Amino acid sequence: MAAQMEIGRAQKRFSVTVPVRIASLDRPGLVEPAMTENVSLFGTRILVKDTWRPNERAIVVSQGGLYPCEARVVYCQRLNTGATAVGLQLARARPDWVRSAG
Repeated sequence: MAAQMEIGRAQKRFSVTVPVRIASLDRPGLVEPAMTENVSLFGTRILVKDTWRPNERAIVVSQGGLYPCEARVVYCQRLNTGATAVGLQLARARPDWVRSAG
C-alpha cells in the first residue's frame, strides 16, 4: 500500500504584523524595513519593496534589533498594490512571533 502524502503547510500560520528588517547575505547593501503578514514557528511572509531571489540567504531582525534569525527566501511574489510578498523559511523557531497571535 502506498503512503499518502500530506498536502498543505506543516505548521499553522497566524496573521501577525511584526515590524522587521531584512538584509541579504548574498547581496551586500540590500537591507530594507518590512512587515510580517503572517508567521509560523519556522516561516513567515513579509511585505517588502525590493525583489528577492528564491534561495537567497537573509538575516531577519525584529523591532529593537533583538534575536536576528537567518532565513532562506522560498518565493517572491509581486502584488497588485506595488509591494512584494516574500516567503521565508527561518533557520530557527520564532515562538515570540507566534505568541503575538494569541
